[in-house]
Amino acid sequence: MQQNPPIFPNQPIRKAKTVNIIINTVLGFYDYLMRHEDYSIQLTERLKKQVSGSRKGFKSFLHHINKDKSFTSHILKLKVPKRQPKTLSKDQISIIMNACSNIRDLFLIQLLWESSMRIGESLTLWLEDFEVDARKIHIRDRGELSNLAEIKTICSPRSIDVSEDLINMYFEFIAEFHTDEVDTNHVFIKLSGENKGQPLEYTDVVALVQRLRKKTGIYFTPHMLRHSSLTELRKAGWRDEHLMNRAGHAHIQTTMQMYIHPSDEDIRKDWENAQERMKINKENKGNNE
Repeated sequence: MQQNPPIFPNQPIRKAKTVNIIINTVLGFYDYLMRHEDYSIQLTERLKKQVSGSRKGFKSFLHHINKDKSFTSHILKLKVPKRQPKTLSKDQISIIMNACSNIRDLFLIQLLWESSMRIGESLTLWLEDFEVDARKIHIRDRGELSNLAEIKTICSPRSIDVSEDLINMYFEFIAEFHTDEVDTNHVFIKLSGENKGQPLEYTDVVALVQRLRKKTGIYFTPHMLRHSSLTELRKAGWRDEHLMNRAGHAHIQTTMQMYIHPSDEDIRKDWENAQERMKINKENKGNNE
């Protein structure tokens, strides 16, 4: 007797990414055994295969040269589905900003939202990186810094246009907190405690985000502000290469894979705008017969 499928399909207990981590851990354990024990069957080698092409999900500029090359791939590996980055609505960002208790925190949230910066990039900013007359912020690679902040890739150094409102907020913050006692060029500094005036660190940002989450009831991370910013710029009609530059991506494919995901509502709206152009005048043959 054939059984009917369940009304509610069973969902996998673990996600593909988690399964792959477990598999890699087990394979690592077998590798350890092979190096330290006398086993004739090398299981880890039997669970690998040679795949031609490139590890990348797209054809590189030198694809015609590298297409005959191969790389080793594990047989026991699930395909990890690509997910769109999590974003915040403008109303949620407004609530978070209104929950900030001082100009530094407000300025940081506004900066992450408006500039699309990574949190590490914002913590590397120095006072001279703000070109106030041109309303630009320059992200520079200064190597290892005292607060351990760093930019992510060689494509991260760039110049970002910002609003007059953000520049005014920068002036207000500097005037209030960058007093003569502050002995650092870092823009973002600690406001209290024994390390007052020292560069802000990642742990300080984590504590700030946790306070704002508790205060607003909105779950967010600094990176979600970046994703929200770039997603909003995409909706505003920004070109792919402009988004790539503002995001500091090394490849335009990264930008396209992360931010070019039109919703059903967007597709429907574009169709309604275009359907008049798709109409074709046809003869009514029924009236001629």
